[in-house]
Amino acid sequence: HKFTFIKKVVIFLEKKIGRYFCNEIIVNSKALVEYLKPNKSNLIYYTSPFEKKIKMNKNKEIAFLYLGGFWKMKGSESILGFIEKFNKKLFIFGMLNKKEKDIIGKIKSLEKLGLVYFVDRLPSLELEIKLLELSQKYKLIGFSLTQEVNISNATQEINKDIDYLAMGIPLIANHRKPTKEKIEAGCGVFIEDSLNIEKLLNSREFYQEISDNCIEYYNQNYAQNIFEKKLLEVVKNV
Repeated sequence: HKFTFIKKVVIFLEKKIGRYFCNEIIVNSKALVEYLKPNKSNLIYYTSPFEKKIKMNKNKEIAFLYLGGFWKMKGSESILGFIEKFNKKLFIFGMLNKKEKDIIGKIKSLEKLGLVYFVDRLPSLELEIKLLELSQKYKLIGFSLTQEVNISNATQEINKDIDYLAMGIPLIANHRKPTKEKIEAGCGVFIEDSLNIEKLLNSREFYQEISDNCIEYYNQNYAQNIFEKKLLEVVKNV
């Protein structure tokens, strides 16, 4: 923030390089389409490796899932507080910030109570096996509480959101714009919406309705066939 002129120079150069030296530009969020204007850019979303491989069962017990870096900027404090309040299991597959000793300590204490299960980051195929095992025991709900600490975090798509949708996992989320759009499309509930959270936890029908919405929304926006079609069109243009 003390060297804003550097940011302006880099933005200027980035847009000029995009305009004069690139045949095509591929981006993975609406925010980057806006950022690169008037340059032409191709919006091709991330597609999940879990598509059509894992699906939730409405008759199972509720548990919670978190994928990715688990630290304060990602909402770890709120998530652990939520787990304590509702006394539900949380499965974390990702990374911890070694500097956040309080979060690591909290995880260890909740692990002893059998509420939190932390697994360090896994390759996609191994993670798929773990998630498949979980889906046979639980119906999962995913957390997406990334804070808007900078422009990127405020505006970019988050891969784990798309992974949740692909598996039919409802989201509990904040109002960060790309995630808010998913909640408003019927793919989850906001973290402060206690009425609908209770409904999501206790009503099989409500859970199934949101789970179905997740898969439908994923298929309309992020599916593998959409990704392939758009990518081939870009290659063809070049």
